[in-house]
Amino acid sequence: MKWTDRFRPNLPLVLLLASVALLAVAAFQAQAAVRSSRRQAEEALRDYTTFASWSFRQHLEQEMFRAAAAVLQPINHGNSLHESPGIPDARDLAHYLQWDSAGCYCHRAPYPPSHFFAFVLGADTLMAVANVHHDATQGVVVDTMVALERSELGRLPPVRHYSARERSWIVDTLSASLRREFRLVHDYGLVFAEHDGERHFFAYRPMATSWGDTAIYAFELSETMLARLFDVIIDDTDLLPRALTRELGNRQILSVQIRDRPGRVLYRSDTLTVPFARQREERLPDSFAGLSVRAAIKPAVAGVLIIGGLPRSRLPMLFALLGVAATLAVVAVQQLRRAASLTRMRTEFVAGVSHELRTPLSQIRLYLDTLRLGRTATDRDRAWSLDHLDREATRLGHLVENVLRFASIGTTREIPRESCDLATEIRATVTTFEPLARSRRAEFSFDFDDGVNAPIGREAFRVALHNVLDNAVKYGPPGQTVTVRTRQEGARALVIVDDEGVGIPARDRSAVWEPFRRGGDDAARAVGGSGIGLAIVHDVMKRHGGDAAIDSAPGGGTRVVLRFPVITADAAPAPAERPRA
Repeated sequence: MKWTDRFRPNLPLVLLLASVALLAVAAFQAQAAVRSSRRQAEEALRDYTTFASWSFRQHLEQEMFRAAAAVLQPINHGNSLHESPGIPDARDLAHYLQWDSAGCYCHRAPYPPSHFFAFVLGADTLMAVANVHHDATQGVVVDTMVALERSELGRLPPVRHYSARERSWIVDTLSASLRREFRLVHDYGLVFAEHDGERHFFAYRPMATSWGDTAIYAFELSETMLARLFDVIIDDTDLLPRALTRELGNRQILSVQIRDRPGRVLYRSDTLTVPFARQREERLPDSFAGLSVRAAIKPAVAGVLIIGGLPRSRLPMLFALLGVAATLAVVAVQQLRRAASLTRMRTEFVAGVSHELRTPLSQIRLYLDTLRLGRTATDRDRAWSLDHLDREATRLGHLVENVLRFASIGTTREIPRESCDLATEIRATVTTFEPLARSRRAEFSFDFDDGVNAPIGREAFRVALHNVLDNAVKYGPPGQTVTVRTRQEGARALVIVDDEGVGIPARDRSAVWEPFRRGGDDAARAVGGSGIGLAIVHDVMKRHGGDAAIDSAPGGGTRVVLRFPVITADAAPAPAERPRA
């Protein structure tokens, strides 16, 4: 058969494949729509993140300006010169602050400094005054006697005192920042610097005098106060519009980092690590210490900011649907091919059976005409014609019986069984088969074990054995000897038929039991047949609770083994009993 006949396209198959293709196109279009919506959502999130970074930067500048102004405002002359002969010192910065005589008995500031500084630009002398309040995060006290009076332990808390080397570093750092970064339009200068592994935050303000000097006033915030300043922005401001955040706080929505000029992290709102690709950075002016703000929207709440939430990828579900559709398509294609194959085999079967039936009928008509017309002159010729009539009638009856048996394959009809001696049934079957065997000059050899019995249906068994013998004679060489054996192995009774043919390849041995399937070699195809004989054998053995197998015979031919359950004296069914197969 040509491959074009085997794979000939048909309308149902084309429509099925077209539907799968359309489903694939629809799936990819749906995924493309999801990707487009997700891109728009990501762009919206980037815009929100950029706005949040910018908003944090604005609030940070204002809050740092507020912290610096609360302490340095009294000495802020703007563009005017200080003309009074007396100039404030570092201690005066604390005294300018509001005094709380009823509460903490200390000076108040939004962010209490840890130290106050004053020096003249160009000089090496730095005046440093420490905040000696017992809780430096709650108020400011620079007077030792006041601090001792308020101390519950009767002593000053531990206070950092700067060495001469550290004082010189502070003067140089603030002087360099003043010359490089300070602008009067910003009023105050802010410096983040690191010295000997410690980080420092200074706010300063220059005050020019009428006699030519420039006094520098500054204060330092501890890392605790600096973190409080950043926390105020996170906790007390709206970095995004409330209508957008739906009453969620900044900490629930944003992850914020603040870095100094070299890139060191000064503050982190939480421990969440957000990919840098989703962060937005805003850098403050150099006069605000060159800080940078990085903000990112947390992935867990990103869907809250987008109407309808972030579009979820439908790719896994679409791939699953495509997989199911492809599987169903493959199954449908296999079923279509199987149906086409069954149709083809049915057609071939009908043609083969018709040919097989026509041959003995033609022979029977021929020999009947010969006898009717009296063309057999001798008794020997007449007997020869009668033998041929008997042989062709036997062949015709065998074909009809095979067709009837084949029609019952797959039904649940039971076979009535009785205990029989297999050797006796085999001899009776061979006797009826000998006329067909003589046409191929085949002979039979028997090797029977004694007492091999099995519960069988006589008629069904003879049909099955007849098919096995017919295959052995048909596919074997003329003049061969077919050997039939019986053996008993445990709980099984075996009927073994060996021929002297070329054998069946191992790859085809399981397929020949299927209907319409024959051997794959050219010799098998050259011999006529309907292709249902071994299928009937397989069905008969299955109904008997046994099985059939094909192997290689010792002489190189084919060996067919029929296995039946062994009958025992205790469990032998009565002849009329019809046990379930």
